[in-house]
Amino acid sequence: MKSVIRDIISANIRRFIEQSGMKYEEVGLKMGYRQDQAESRISQYCTGYRSPDKRTIAKFAKVLNRPEEDFYVNDGEVNITLPAFNCESTMQSKDEEMLLKLKKLGIDSPETLDALIKDYINAKTASNENIADIINLFKRKIRDSKK
Repeated sequence: MKSVIRDIISANIRRFIEQSGMKYEEVGLKMGYRQDQAESRISQYCTGYRSPDKRTIAKFAKVLNRPEEDFYVNDGEVNITLPAFNCESTMQSKDEEMLLKLKKLGIDSPETLDALIKDYINAKTASNENIADIINLFKRKIRDSKK
């Protein structure tokens, strides 16, 4: 799960930088990195070698003039086939546990899953809610969307 999210974020960072016309070094300098590390640091985020935290995403959003939410959306560039949907017996992490519970709720379309992953990331980074609280948030969202 973490690698899928990391892949989505890094693909979006790369794409948004390309769309901006800026070079990695320029983005890094605007984000506050020293000149001797600006280009390599941004390159690490673009390749997924480094995973940005919420504060770093906020800096990217400001420099690239994009909403923070855009960094979490899969535009189809990343294959979001999740092994947890096919191999429930190997689930070990909290993220995989979450995916199983989502599957039981009938959430298996990529679009719905993308939206829920974005909400999940925001919920996990916004507070220290446990998995049951986040599942209840998703249940409310699903219930509200069916009305």
